[in-house]
Amino acid sequence: MYAIDLMMNEHIQIRDMLEVMRAMAKQLKEGKDVPIEDFETTVDFARNYGDKHHHMKEEDILFPELMDQVWMTMDIIQGVMLPEHQEGRDHISRLADALEQCKKQVSEEAVSQAIFEIDAYTMLLKEHTEKEDQVLYQIALMHLPKESKEKVDHLCKVKEEKEPVDNYLQMLESLKAKYL
Repeated sequence: MYAIDLMMNEHIQIRDMLEVMRAMAKQLKEGKDVPIEDFETTVDFARNYGDKHHHMKEEDILFPELMDQVWMTMDIIQGVMLPEHQEGRDHISRLADALEQCKKQVSEEAVSQAIFEIDAYTMLLKEHTEKEDQVLYQIALMHLPKESKEKVDHLCKVKEEKEPVDNYLQMLESLKAKYL
């Protein structure tokens, strides 16, 4: 199924960025300087690639179809996946706030908050993407009717054509080369 393959590949890219974020936070913990612009790039990636590009395909296309066609997915989507999407957004928002504070005046409190949010976000998203890959997407592959799979595939293809993401993948590669 095109959409599931696409989203699982996006998870690989998202997990790569999580590794970059962890490496950057580790450098901060070791007292090394890390350009604030690099942290801002990770926030941009998380908000626009991870959330607006990837999560919106799940929230607007895949999840509604799953809940409509496969009743057993309702609880995991509404009780786990959607709240975790929001929790990730909250971590990124607080990370962005801590970065803004650091831009005004670097303080131990703001740096500690940034490190905390990175640690929490990366742990959450690693586990979240694994649940989707190993459970929810497998349910979609096994239980969605053929017509639903075709609908989800088509809508994801249209979204991909309307919203190219090459710039975010270039950002990721640049940060991987620098920190990994």
